[in-house]
Amino acid sequence: MSGFFGILQPDGTEVDQQWLALLAARLSFRGPNCSNIYIHGRLGCSFALLETDPGRQARQQPVSLDDRFWLLGHVRLDGRADLLREVSRGGRLPSQNVTDEHLLLLAWRDRGEDCVDHLLGDFSFALWDASEKKLWCARDFIGSHPFFYAHADGAFFFSNTLQVLRAASGISRRLDDVFIGDFLLHGLCFDPERTVYSQVHRLAPGHLLRYDNERVEVKRFRKLPIEEPLQLHRPEAYVEAYRELVLQAVSDRLPESAASLYLSGGLDSGSVCAFASRLSSQCGQRERLKAFNISWRTHFDDPEPRFATLTAKHLELTYEVLEDARCVPYEPLSTCLKTTPEPCADVFLARTGKLFQKVASHARVVLSGDGGDDVLTGQA
Repeated sequence: MSGFFGILQPDGTEVDQQWLALLAARLSFRGPNCSNIYIHGRLGCSFALLETDPGRQARQQPVSLDDRFWLLGHVRLDGRADLLREVSRGGRLPSQNVTDEHLLLLAWRDRGEDCVDHLLGDFSFALWDASEKKLWCARDFIGSHPFFYAHADGAFFFSNTLQVLRAASGISRRLDDVFIGDFLLHGLCFDPERTVYSQVHRLAPGHLLRYDNERVEVKRFRKLPIEEPLQLHRPEAYVEAYRELVLQAVSDRLPESAASLYLSGGLDSGSVCAFASRLSSQCGQRERLKAFNISWRTHFDDPEPRFATLTAKHLELTYEVLEDARCVPYEPLSTCLKTTPEPCADVFLARTGKLFQKVASHARVVLSGDGGDDVLTGQA
């Protein structure tokens, strides 16, 4: 994902450009395509672009609308056709090629903060309303992209990259005792708003933050609904309804460029791969897909590679089984980040990272069948 960092200074205080450039350099690993810094009054921003879907991404941020609204963050929207119709009702027709960031700003102009409850997709962003002098921050319901913030010395800091936020001057590096205690006992912290640092907070999934006159208010805008059981007239209708929903979900998430697919031996990832294969075949672009199975058969009798191979061959997908016979617990990371921003309970994190790099060598976007359990536990 692209990286972003922002600071909102107290009234009358300008952001130091040299200091912002230093933090932008720390952020650069997030985005190899391009980066920029921007200062607008007391708002300072830095952005590093990881290009995943060029037609829908703004190459530079913040993105502005009417010289009033300024957006900085990660935004990938689903259901774009419905949202375009919604923002067009006022008679102002946006282009079909409008970026997701600009489309979100159009929705915000029409509905204000209420628009976040109608947004579908992955987002983690901050939006500055220069007219009302308010900063709004939001994180989508699934929470696959983080959002961190801190309030120190009268300034408000925010980013999706914890180690960059921690490096900002004025923010304490004191550890959070509750986070550390939970991690040592359970391998994770059960409070979704805490980080490993006591002064840095995490915006929980499905929550909206407002910063106004040096006050921070956070509220939930969406939660998992408890609905009435779905009752259809015939058993086959449930399968048809499932297929329609998964097809739409994969279609929204499949980029026009190359894509990787995680393929285990189960039904979830197999279904995603099947629909991705169908959609790409309709465009004559199946060759842009490649499926990957992460195997443990060098260590034990792992049946998943065999089932994954059967699925890939049936779908006529190019595929690769990834293995690493060398498996050392707590091996140092070999990526550009030598340590994780927070403690991690994954004993074989270095092995996982090396295999993920092989997946990334084919495409920057990966579709998988994971996520459902994470949503229910709040640990996406």
